[in-house]
Amino acid sequence: MSNTGNETRSKNKRKDKTKQREKPGDFDKANDDFDNLKPQNVRPIPGEGRSGDLPNGDKVNVRPGSSDGRPTVETQSGKKKTKVRYGEN
Repeated sequence: MSNTGNETRSKNKRKDKTKQREKPGDFDKANDDFDNLKPQNVRPIPGEGRSGDLPNGDKVNVRPGSSDGRPTVETQSGKKKTKVRYGEN
């Protein structure tokens, strides 16, 4: 993940192929990072989120909440996922 991972800290405690990262900020920052990735075919998803396709074929979405309640930008490359959680848990 390019622009969203520059200032993140690893929080990987999962055993699957999902990487967890943390970054300061709120849903506005998550939306800015999503937009900076320049996704194509952006469409709304339930709960104020958005989803799109990156030029390299990866999928990306942003949502205001997640399983732990924080805003999240998630990229998916095949079965690999990277989730950047914004704010503190």
